[in-house]
Amino acid sequence: MNLTATGLLGYAVSRRWWTLTAVAPAPTVTISGTSRLSSASSTTIKATVVDISQGTFAWSCVVNGTVCPSLANATAFTLMIAAGAPVGSYTITYSYRGEYNSSLNLTVVASSVPTVRVFHTSAPLSASPLLVYLSSQRVLLGSLVQYAGNSVTYSWYVNGNMLSNASSIGIGATVLSSTALANVGSPQTQIRNTISLRVASSANQEHYGEASVVVVVVETISANLIAALSLSNAAFATALTDKILFTPVITPALTTASSPLGATVAYAFSFYDAVGGK
Repeated sequence: MNLTATGLLGYAVSRRWWTLTAVAPAPTVTISGTSRLSSASSTTIKATVVDISQGTFAWSCVVNGTVCPSLANATAFTLMIAAGAPVGSYTITYSYRGEYNSSLNLTVVASSVPTVRVFHTSAPLSASPLLVYLSSQRVLLGSLVQYAGNSVTYSWYVNGNMLSNASSIGIGATVLSSTALANVGSPQTQIRNTISLRVASSANQEHYGEASVVVVVVETISANLIAALSLSNAAFATALTDKILFTPVITPALTTASSPLGATVAYAFSFYDAVGGK
C-alpha cells in the first residue's frame, strides 16, 4: 500500500509505503451425529463448515465387513441414512475442497437401540464447528433420547473416564484439558476434549446408543494493572505534579493474530484515587 501526501507547493511531497500480506484462514470442517443406529431407524449426519466462501464437497463411506448404506440422500451439509441400512460398522467421511476432512464412525445393529443426541445448554465462546469455552465457564450438556423399549440408563464419559449417570451434566471448564490461546483457531494444534453419552436399555445393556461432542477450552487469561511513578519505579506519587503510569499486563499476550475463531478479546481497567473519587 502506498500513501502520497502533497502540500500546497507542488514540490512538497511525502511518500510512505507498507507491505501487507493477506492470508485467508484455513476452512474448518466437522460432522456430527449418532454413532450407533438400529437398522430399522433412520438418522441424519450434519456437516458444519466455516469458510469465507463455499467450496466443493463429497461424502464417502469405508465399510467393515459388509456394504455401505446408500449415500444418495446427501447435500452440502447433511447426509440422511435411511432406515434399512445394512448391519455393520462404517466410517462416514465428509471431504471439503478435496483436502479438509472430518469422519464419523457409525455402527448399525439389528436390534432396537436408543437414538441419542447431545446438545449444549450453556453459552460457549463459539459453537461452530466445535464448542469452545473460556476456562472460567461451565460446560452444560443435555440429552435427547428416543427409544421404544423400556427404561434406560445414562453413562457420561469425559475423555474416556466415567463421570455421571444423570441425563444431563455440568462440568467446570478448568477440569478439562486446555489449549494455548495461539492454538485455539488451528484444528491441527487444538487440544480436544471428547464428552460422550451412552444410553442403554435397563433390561439389556448390550442395547445401547451413543453420541458425543468435542469441547475446546481456552487457557486461563489473567490481567494485572501495574502502577508506577513516571520516569521512576515508585508505586505512588509524592507531589501533585507527579504522573502515575498504569500498565496492563495480560498473560498470555493478546494480539490481533491470537484472537480465537475471529472473536474479539477486550479488557478495561478502572481505578480510584484516595481523595477525589474515580
